[in-house]
Amino acid sequence: MTKKEKKTITVKGQSSPLSQMKKQVIFSITVIFAVIVGATILGIQVITYNSPKAPDVSPDLLADYQATMYTTPDCSCCHSYAEYLQDYSQVNLKVVKINYTELLKIKTAQGIEKAELRSCHTIIFNNFFVEGHVNLEAIEAFIQGGYINEARGLILPGMPAGSPGMGGFKTSYTVLLMTNSGETVNFISF
Repeated sequence: MTKKEKKTITVKGQSSPLSQMKKQVIFSITVIFAVIVGATILGIQVITYNSPKAPDVSPDLLADYQATMYTTPDCSCCHSYAEYLQDYSQVNLKVVKINYTELLKIKTAQGIEKAELRSCHTIIFNNFFVEGHVNLEAIEAFIQGGYINEARGLILPGMPAGSPGMGGFKTSYTVLLMTNSGETVNFISF
């Protein structure tokens, strides 16, 4: 054997370097393929998971209303809910980001004193409030049902999955109505 010739010696039970390299390439291609397929499936899932259908309400439902949303600076679902309102109604919505202590003062001033009734944001409309991720169908039922003079506002406690502005698969939930006396009663379920 000359200096230029090299012979690979294979020990019984071991594969050659070329064979090992082929296995690594095949393994790498398999992993990349699995990641691409998985990402594609998850991508499709995310599109259907977070894409609520358009609400069945009049597009100018809130056109005559001024509204101010009070939220904390780091709440992304509040931003999503504001987009939902602006996309599907003609509300003139102003978003004000404040610290949590100030937000609690606004909630308390509206009569939302119990922690179990609170959500991450409060919206003050001309003459009523909306606490949490209340959908437009509930707001429409509130306005068109003539409840504005009989109640302070609507509440969706917590942050239910699948409600407007929230990700996740839709769960059933009940929107509450707060009467002028401060009592909360079931208003409408979804």
